[in-house]
Amino acid sequence: MTISPIAIIVVSNDNVRVMQVEPSHGSLDNIVGMAPDIIEKIKSFFSKSSKDKSSKNEVVESDEQEK
Repeated sequence: MTISPIAIIVVSNDNVRVMQVEPSHGSLDNIVGMAPDIIEKIKSFFSKSSKDKSSKNEVVESDEQEK
C-alpha cells in the first residue's frame, strides 16, 4: 500500500492555500480549489467597504463639529 499526496497546504503571511498536486478532474474540484480565493476577495471587499464608511463618517462628524 502506498500513500500518494493529492494536495499541499501553502502558508504565507496571512494567506493559506491548498494547491493540488495532480490536475483537477472536474468542475467540483475547480470550485473547491477556488473557494479560499473567493472567500478572501469577499472579506477584503467588505473590510475595505467598512473602512470607507468609517472614514466618511469621520469627515461628516468633523464637518458638523466645525459648524
